[in-house]
Amino acid sequence: MNHNNIDKKKYSTSKKILQWMTVYSEKYNLLGKIDLYHIDKQSLIERKTKIKKIYDGQRFQIWAQMFCLEEMGYPVKKMQIYSLKDNKTYLIEHPEWHWKEKFEQTIKKYHVFDASKKWFTQNPNKCKMCIYRELCDVSEIE
Repeated sequence: MNHNNIDKKKYSTSKKILQWMTVYSEKYNLLGKIDLYHIDKQSLIERKTKIKKIYDGQRFQIWAQMFCLEEMGYPVKKMQIYSLKDNKTYLIEHPEWHWKEKFEQTIKKYHVFDASKKWFTQNPNKCKMCIYRELCDVSEIE
């Protein structure tokens, strides 16, 4: 619902804004989609329904998009996470070396991930708010 205009590439008709574009990084073996990239501003924007706090996973998501875009030849000078419900913008800094290290360690864990093993403890509060809860085999929320 929040991505309808972006998913259908109707957010803007400007050729200077890439929307819902597939991005790929050979270095990190990552494939994904970006919400918005302003070519002239070299600005990457990830839109979320409501942000109360910026978590590592949200930083990692936009950094992954940045690494993909840069590898594809689109420089990223500015990154933002935009909270739709309260119209707030959160600037995300480029990762310093220790954050980049943590990001790379996380990516390595994903590449060796074994879905058949129990790998996390469920948090019912997070499951209740998760947009993927209906698709999740392990969600405790009906």
